[in-house]
Amino acid sequence: MSSIIIICIFVLLVAFKIWMSSPKNIGKFGEKRVARKLDWLSKEYITLNDILLPTHYGTTQIDHIVVSPYGIFVIETKNYKGWIFGHENSEEWKQSLLGKKRFWGWSSEQHKFRNPIRQNEFEDRYNLLYISYICTEKSEFDGEIFMKSFENIIPRDFQGGVLVLKDGQVVFEYCQGNADHSTNTPFTSHTTITLASLSKQFVAAAIFLQIEQGKLSLDDTIDQYFPQYPQGKNITICHLLHHSSGIPDYISDRIIPDAIQKYESEHGIAPTDVIEFNKCIVSECRPVSLSECFDLIGELPLYFKPGSDGRYSNTNYFLLGYILEIVSNKSFSDVMSDIFMLFGLKYTHMNGRDADACGYVKHDDIIFSCGRPSMDSGDSSVVSSLTDLGLWCKAILNADILSVNSWKECLNFNPNPYGCGLWQFDNGWFGHDGGLPGLRHWQRLNFKDKVAIILLSNVVMEEPPFLAQLMEYLIR
Repeated sequence: MSSIIIICIFVLLVAFKIWMSSPKNIGKFGEKRVARKLDWLSKEYITLNDILLPTHYGTTQIDHIVVSPYGIFVIETKNYKGWIFGHENSEEWKQSLLGKKRFWGWSSEQHKFRNPIRQNEFEDRYNLLYISYICTEKSEFDGEIFMKSFENIIPRDFQGGVLVLKDGQVVFEYCQGNADHSTNTPFTSHTTITLASLSKQFVAAAIFLQIEQGKLSLDDTIDQYFPQYPQGKNITICHLLHHSSGIPDYISDRIIPDAIQKYESEHGIAPTDVIEFNKCIVSECRPVSLSECFDLIGELPLYFKPGSDGRYSNTNYFLLGYILEIVSNKSFSDVMSDIFMLFGLKYTHMNGRDADACGYVKHDDIIFSCGRPSMDSGDSSVVSSLTDLGLWCKAILNADILSVNSWKECLNFNPNPYGCGLWQFDNGWFGHDGGLPGLRHWQRLNFKDKVAIILLSNVVMEEPPFLAQLMEYLIR
């Protein structure tokens, strides 16, 4: 009888083993097992997931990374198992970290850097993870290690500057390439460069200062400043600030399409690459008068009833610049200079023609100079530096200078995602992007973590996700 029971148990175990070995169940239970182990890791240690890192051979995605007192480990999960990579002599650390009972079933394979991860690139990842360890634990900051580590992820062809603030302190500052190729002038933290649309937040601050002084109201309609624009009787200062006016964009709705149409008429074809496109529009990026602006957009209908929706329009801040002149009895440049002095920005001014940095476009092996773009208007004319932008971002995060109510309205992202000269992004981040021919900029701030990230580039490029997103992730 006992032998029959033993045979039955053996048969059941074999059947269970076969059932568990099916691809469906391997996936079902394997995913749960991996998830449980990673969940435990995340509670015990610092963990990072789905990290994209640049390498000399392209971009590498790392599934999971664990930072522990025993060392830093790269965990790749393939076929519902985990491979743990560590430092050369880290086997003891691995065993201490994993524990045989707690991590039964996981394999620990040393020195198997799966493609396209290469062993000579592991040290770069090691340095990057050490940064995360420092920032997450808020332990004593080692600036040299931090800077050296982040330098490893900035591509060699990046041209411009990067600044990272945490808790009001500069934790990373890095510049690379030339501000002006013709003179071989290097790009530094004090290099001045036209900020393009990052200018709007400064204009918003100037408007709120006028409101605090009783010279303006958010509810003022703009027909009293621009009687030549019939639509103005239904549009308020608040609508302009929040891009909820419905006014067409004099640049994207008129200047750029008109420039492309002109190019097509002269060449018989639309611009075929990034250099030709920038050549097409660079001559049109010039100062536009108020009368010319209304000539461009005056006949175009509003996109929607003011206040009912949101649509980004440079015209909103173009008009706010003229309103500042009217209510202050000063030139726009002088009004903005007062703001710069108030916030202690020594390198910031309004003359793009005097900026240190030229703008460039690269395509294949060709470099085209866009000169020093200058618009002289409220939507894109502020010239500043990394150093001054750091002070500016610190003031925003600390809600300095302006009143509480002013900052509250500035950061009122309604309609979404438009605040006043700022946009709302995911996960508590806000800021703005900027672009003119030859220039690309990105700004990200986070109140919760008291972090500011600034990228200024004088070469046209796509948003560098491996840089901005990785920096956000690591510092946070």
